[in-house]
Amino acid sequence: MTETALYERNMFSVKEMLDSAICYHRNGEIAKALTLYRRILQAEPDQSQALHGMGIIAFHLKKYDVAHSLITRAIKRRPDVACFHYNAGLASISLNRADEAVSAFKEAIRLNPAYSDAYYNLGLALKNQQQFDNAVENFRTAIHLCPEDADAHYNLGNTYKALDRYEAAAESYRMAVRCREEFPEAHHNLGVVLKIMGLLDVAIRHFRKSIHLQTDLAEPHWSLSLALLLNGEFEEGWKEHEWRFKMGKMDTIYPHVFEIPRWDGSPFPGRRLFVHSEQGFGDTLHFVRYLPLVKRLGGKVVFETFKPLLEIMKGFSEIDELVEISPNRDFAETCDYYAPLMSLPMLLRGRFETIPQEIPYITADPEKATQWNQRIGKAGLKIGIAWAGKPAHKNDKNRSCQLRHFLPLTEIPGVSLYSLQKGDAVQATETFEWAKCLIRLDRELSDFSVTAAVIENLDLVISVDTALVHLAGAMGKPVWILLPHAPDWRWMLHREDSPWYPTMRLFRQPLPGNWNSVFEKVRDELYKLISRRRE
Repeated sequence: MTETALYERNMFSVKEMLDSAICYHRNGEIAKALTLYRRILQAEPDQSQALHGMGIIAFHLKKYDVAHSLITRAIKRRPDVACFHYNAGLASISLNRADEAVSAFKEAIRLNPAYSDAYYNLGLALKNQQQFDNAVENFRTAIHLCPEDADAHYNLGNTYKALDRYEAAAESYRMAVRCREEFPEAHHNLGVVLKIMGLLDVAIRHFRKSIHLQTDLAEPHWSLSLALLLNGEFEEGWKEHEWRFKMGKMDTIYPHVFEIPRWDGSPFPGRRLFVHSEQGFGDTLHFVRYLPLVKRLGGKVVFETFKPLLEIMKGFSEIDELVEISPNRDFAETCDYYAPLMSLPMLLRGRFETIPQEIPYITADPEKATQWNQRIGKAGLKIGIAWAGKPAHKNDKNRSCQLRHFLPLTEIPGVSLYSLQKGDAVQATETFEWAKCLIRLDRELSDFSVTAAVIENLDLVISVDTALVHLAGAMGKPVWILLPHAPDWRWMLHREDSPWYPTMRLFRQPLPGNWNSVFEKVRDELYKLISRRRE
């Protein structure tokens, strides 16, 4: 009589069937294991190991609700088995039940204090809940129990990175690649933190290593592009920058779909080219400088941009048709080709030496500028300020400062400060008594054409890295930009000037988060500027 027939006649005991089922399960013979688990449960509906085994199979089939239900039944029968709680935690994570997962992993650890996988997954769950300090503790325990666990080192690095503890993150990523040399994600993230730390050449090597290990990962290509551009290596940088279209955040980074061909940079006489903005206002103001080069290659340039920029772009002679961005892409299909605005440097074979230098390329409306001249007047040194960018920006916590940092500037005789800040950060002006000396204009800055008219009547703009500095720089107005220690790629490294905007000065943090030193230097330079004006 065959083994199957014996099972059919229940001539094996439940224990014998369970032993065979577990053996099949371990060997990957899932169908046979599942058949035996079911027969066991027919004989003993609450047999905990069979329930758990079926739950594991359901989990691997991505039937997470079924898995969670089966494993929970097993726990009710045997609450003292650590791995049952551990696997219940994994199912809870897959069902987005973070609190349940944390509780399950903690119970698994209570039952088995040497359960390294439970510590590791508890660390992941806590990290996802942004309980970073507790996550660090659990990852470190997992590593103590299993020193060669590359994933634990990697995620400890990710947690340190979230805490802005970059040196500790770098060491964790180094340990991850020591444990597993072919670990492209660890090489990539090591490059990210090294770039933040200013070790650009080493960062680039790790980006290249990550790409070498897995060429189709978009993130390392993207990071490499930003590092190369930061380093002034524009030709390769622009090519790598095209990987932004393959990023996982495509819906927000690039939600555009066209049926017309993409422009390849060739002359297009007698044709219509549809160029569209992408990403932020500052990016648009920065890159429209390339439109005159595009126009020289052929026919009509149709430019699509954000509503707040439409009015300021009407004075751009190289734009033949100006349209507002909208979800309806039908207008693009009336053209012959399309091009993303931020791809123009790559399409035009742009190099550091060939950055367009025609400044100003954006001008204020004369009538609006005259109206603001009458309001602002001519007395003293008139300075426009802004201290915060959009909170949604991924680096906003580093690039934005606080209004309180501007306090020393209010104490300089002969200086008038005009707040050009927009958004929720404006509320800070109601927090400080001294902020009453600021002249608030936010309610009147309806679009960039109004902001440009105001800037036209100011002597200087001092701002963190927002669209405001691009507008002032494109207008050829004096602008001082306040930069974090790890700046955006376009400001490069170790420079006090900008190859993009000749009227711009760069004030950099000497250490991450050190805005006080930046404002001390700004204050000193303002005193020098006032002295020169008096002379």
